Amino acid sequence: MAFAGHLPLILLLLLVSAGTAFGLIGIPDAYYRERYQRMGEIALLLHNRDGYFGIPWLVFCRTMKASRTPMWALQTYYYLVVMATESDKITPKSYMIVVELTLRGYVFRSIEEYPTYVSEHKVICLKPRK
Repeated sequence: MAFAGHLPLILLLLLVSAGTAFGLIGIPDAYYRERYQRMGEIALLLHNRDGYFGIPWLVFCRTMKASRTPMWALQTYYYLVVMATESDKITPKSYMIVVELTLRGYVFRSIEEYPTYVSEHKVICLKPRK
């Protein structure tokens, strides 16, 4: 009975650790779903506006895949693999973008280059018209 008073705290700890222990939940059709294409595009627009993490201006091509933290975790994060080109380049690179779901909507958290990603789909990036 030593832990009886701490039961709510122990349950909360188990809930939080279960979200990280079981890893991310993959979203298999993210490449074809407009929601994740839009999420990746908006995240890159926010990156371009604020210039995060020393990564240059990027032109969105396509969200290739997405995953998220489990619903029982206290915070929901989406991890998007996005193909994008630097503004003066033609060849796309892959980037990992982290977006958090909050009560006010989606919040851009981070971006980093993701060089180990190998695309399962053909990626064609079209430059925006000026």
